[in-house]
Amino acid sequence: MTDTPNSDGRRDQPVAGQGWDEVVRRVFAAEPAPARRDSYLDPERIVLGRFHLEHRRIEVYQLAGRSATSVRLRRIEPAPAVDLGYINRIGSPFARLHLYRAEWDTPLRRAAKDKATAIWHHAARHEAEVDG
Repeated sequence: MTDTPNSDGRRDQPVAGQGWDEVVRRVFAAEPAPARRDSYLDPERIVLGRFHLEHRRIEVYQLAGRSATSVRLRRIEPAPAVDLGYINRIGSPFARLHLYRAEWDTPLRRAAKDKATAIWHHAARHEAEVDG
């Protein structure tokens, strides 16, 4: 047999006098590849603020590189943390709260939307001050 490196430079073929057991041992002894962080599946979250709604503590955040007129809501207390939904077209008269699972009554939905919108406006105002 020949000792030919693969495209990645490793030698995964047995060399003369070496069996497959040694090849397997050599391949699996190598350092594992670092975990790949796919930016589409795990984008960076930008936390804009938090608020209380009855017994819940809710976090308002945006995803880096996504729409600036959309925010997401995540319940952080009580544990475990759960994504609640999102508000799209925030800042316009057409803003709408979309919930994933929770069925809230109209006043509770309105309160969540108003508090999240206030946090978004506050963050947008301070970003404008920083940008000049």
